[in-house]
Amino acid sequence: PCLALAPKFAALGERYGDRIIFLKMNRAENREIMKTLVLRGVPTIIFMSGGTEICGRLTGDAEATAENIEAAITKILAV
Repeated sequence: PCLALAPKFAALGERYGDRIIFLKMNRAENREIMKTLVLRGVPTIIFMSGGTEICGRLTGDAEATAENIEAAITKILAV
């Protein structure tokens, strides 16, 4: 699921990268961070500001779609 989402995630990064920082992590390489964030599935999209989650997570390939990510971004930018 993560590999399938990667090109769409990159496209969203290009579109909104001037207003939002997009980061991706490999959970095998970042186990401590992943434990701290308490990930329940992959992919997991977390929206944060100042180290605090600012809206709900999108988890799994059914939730973490490009459309849902863009809808959350639009909501965040409207605030």
